[in-house]
Formats: sequence, C-alpha cells, structure tokens
Amino acid sequence: ELQQTLDRERTAFAQDKKMLEDTIVDITNAEESSRTEQASRESELREQMERAKVCLSFSCVMMISF
Repeated sequence: ELQQTLDRERTAFAQDKKMLEDTIVDITNAEESSRTEQASRESELREQMERAKVCLSFSCVMMISF
C-alpha cells in the first residue's frame, strides 16, 4: 500500500511539473508576442507622426506660396 501511494504521488508530481513547465513556456511566448506587438505599434506611431510632420510642413509651404 505504501508503494502504491508513492507511485500515485510520483505520478501527480510529474503531472504538476509538466503543467508548470507548459505554463512557463506559454507565459514566455505570450511575453515575447506582446513585446513584438508593442514594437510594431510604436513603429507605426512613429511613421504616422513623421507623415503628419511632412503633411504639416507641406501645408505651411503651400500657405506661404499663396
């Protein structure tokens, strides 16, 4: 009976360990994905700001021309 209890506990431990490892991998992947998405959003924001500056500069030039 003691051997059966030990075997059950080992099995439960192995399952818990596997679940913990899988969770760590999932969190790591989610974190990496989040960083990539954030970098993409920041890049898009910089591009939009640059386009706005160019558009504003062009508008100023057009006003001065008239």
